[in-house]
Amino acid sequence: MERTEEEIMQSWKGDRTLPLVSICTITYNHGKYISEALDSFLAQQTNFPFEIVVDDDCSPDDTAEVIRKYMEKYPNIISARLRNENVGMMINGIENKQRAKGEYIALCEGDDYWTDPKKLQIQINEMKKYPNCNLSFHPVSELIDGVKGNILSNYSEKHNIFTVPEVILGGGPFIPTPSIIIKKVAVDNIPDRFLVNAPVGDYFIQIFGSIKGGALFINKCMAIYRSNVIHLNTKITKKNKVINTHKLKQRFPQLLFALTISI
Repeated sequence: MERTEEEIMQSWKGDRTLPLVSICTITYNHGKYISEALDSFLAQQTNFPFEIVVDDDCSPDDTAEVIRKYMEKYPNIISARLRNENVGMMINGIENKQRAKGEYIALCEGDDYWTDPKKLQIQINEMKKYPNCNLSFHPVSELIDGVKGNILSNYSEKHNIFTVPEVILGGGPFIPTPSIIIKKVAVDNIPDRFLVNAPVGDYFIQIFGSIKGGALFINKCMAIYRSNVIHLNTKITKKNKVINTHKLKQRFPQLLFALTISI
């Protein structure tokens, strides 16, 4: 990333210390990928302040070292926690989002990255047109062994609102994680028990984010999703998330009822 911190922040309006968007990123063994992710965040061109909140779960590779170098270069933008003990993906993810200061949270794991420098600005502009909508997402390009494949979640030729039943029945892969922007208040309202014990934590984020105003689909591909990266601390691949959510989809009536009485 060649832009300096001041060059990134010069277009921001308002108090630079009060980010509108928090880019929340969890990492584990992402040494080969994290630079590409961080560069794509720092390339964002916005008229509002944003922060990058990174939590590394005691990676055995050089992930923490790479993050530390970025944090030293961008101390007013990047806030990193480099754990000395592995706590697991769910706890790391929950505490990562709790550190966010922004009104909105943009999600992207450390092995994925964004491809459009206007992504944050585009999504925030669209979400402001739908004030009752707490979550937005968009299509992403699948990357397998370094080769771009299918466009995932390309549901419509125009913007659309999907209801919470559609999100639940769509399963975990319905909304790609690196495409999500969600209001922090919606994340804060998710009971920890849903996330700590969830087979796929981002699935519940999608559901709770779409409960009140649906999920806003934006018809523009703006991210890369590495579908075959193995998360060694959980012993599952990203593609296996569809298996984990299958039983939840079968229990749709009970799940919808539980969500209704929990809010």
